[in-house]
Amino acid sequence: MVHRTLSQTQELVSWCRDTRGVEWIALDTEFIAERYYQPLLCLIQVGTPEGSFLLDPLAPMDTTPFWELLTEGEHETILHSGRVELEFCYRHTRKFPKKLFDTQLAAGLVTTDYPAGYSNLVFRFLGENLQNTESRTDWKCRPLTERQVVYALEDILYLHSMRKILGEELQRLKREKWMAAETQLWQETVLALVSPQRWQRILGSYRYTPQELAIIRSLWQWREALAESRNCSPRRVLRDDLLLELARRRVSEMRHIRSIRGMERGDLKDLLPDIANCIQKALELPESDCPHVRVSGNHTKLNVLGTLLSSVLGTIARNLQVAPSLVGSPSDVREWIAWKLRWKDCDEMPLLAQGWRAEMVGKIFEELLSGQKAIRIVQPQEECPLEFVTPGGLSSDRQ
Repeated sequence: MVHRTLSQTQELVSWCRDTRGVEWIALDTEFIAERYYQPLLCLIQVGTPEGSFLLDPLAPMDTTPFWELLTEGEHETILHSGRVELEFCYRHTRKFPKKLFDTQLAAGLVTTDYPAGYSNLVFRFLGENLQNTESRTDWKCRPLTERQVVYALEDILYLHSMRKILGEELQRLKREKWMAAETQLWQETVLALVSPQRWQRILGSYRYTPQELAIIRSLWQWREALAESRNCSPRRVLRDDLLLELARRRVSEMRHIRSIRGMERGDLKDLLPDIANCIQKALELPESDCPHVRVSGNHTKLNVLGTLLSSVLGTIARNLQVAPSLVGSPSDVREWIAWKLRWKDCDEMPLLAQGWRAEMVGKIFEELLSGQKAIRIVQPQEECPLEFVTPGGLSSDRQ
């Protein structure tokens, strides 16, 4: 497969200079995430109107000029499920590309399939079968085999063609604004991954006290620093479940810490004094300095209504040819209900009350909660068996 490989910094700088001004840049990467503090970038695949290119970050080459190229100019950057690529870009430049188009995101707004795999979308829209034989390959190995190169290049070969088809479908359905809103939300999600508050992602639905939250934050920050110094996954230092259990116990004595099942690991023995110190410092904080995190309510009424309206959301989305999982999760539905019925204080409007999602499900949700509409099962063998009707009458509202 015809391509050019770049492995020297000066060569890359020259190529970036020549590439400025192109209409579009297709991008994919190969990386290893599970063993490192941050994903180890092993290969960058780039497509432009001028051809296909492989950038080798494992060679003695600084890839920063490439990431700067992505954030400059008026070209469109095309990706598929490109969260990690955006994270690489942001870590290098503290910016995102100006114009983004993610084919997985777009497919979720014009089909009921999300998150759809790249090879599935290529077959669905272009009729091409891709080889998946190298999906578990070790991308650190050099030199790359011919099969690895073909696999890597196929990941960008069809992005521009798919972008054109998906873009036309978004335009036909008048969902370009939906795509713009989702792209912005997507970037905010990436920013949350590098935020100092990302420790809250491990909390789950358990209701922690401010003091317990302080312990979690303290242990999480210590774990991050140690994992970065070791260049390993933070969970290899201390598992999430053990970290949360330490917070729930609220004890800093090493004998109590050692008694927790899982803490007897030999490699944790030398870390026990640091763990105890983190817990003790958090316990000594005044409550005003402890974090406060609101957790969604989980009472019976909320679960019953959430289950019902989640089914309604799925019906509405499928009838409109939008992927239900992209519209919202069961947790998003419960957040909307708690907000609408004022069962909890909300600093921010829930996702389903904003933008195109509110237009899609808000009216039906409100009418169902108020009793203005009822649910009737029709054609139970069909994918969308629900119909929304006015109680006491036969008039229906098929979404």
